[in-house]
Amino acid sequence: LYGPYALPGWFLALGNLILAALLTVFWQEPPRVPKPRPPPEHGTHDEEPKLPEHMTVVTFIFHPATVAVMFGTFSGCFMGLGMEQLVPPTTKSLFGWDADYPELNGYMFSAIGVV
Repeated sequence: LYGPYALPGWFLALGNLILAALLTVFWQEPPRVPKPRPPPEHGTHDEEPKLPEHMTVVTFIFHPATVAVMFGTFSGCFMGLGMEQLVPPTTKSLFGWDADYPELNGYMFSAIGVV
């Protein structure tokens, strides 16, 4: 957590926090362009979800649609990272694959990706 290999992670985490704070403070909404109304024969229901007229960065981030997309992205990334951390020790204990066979773990990652 504090070694030299953690420095890129700390840099990315702090950089993301600083940039998110700056974005929240300095964001300006672009001018709204009214959507053209569809002709009456096309139906009355919209296919796009309704969003509030004036959204700040914070209300956009905490909107349910945005939260759902972020949750899916984060869970997918964390599952991939978890696989990268779990596959090598598991294959070493189960199959005896050591540092002499790093390409075999690549086959295992490919099989997990296909599944």
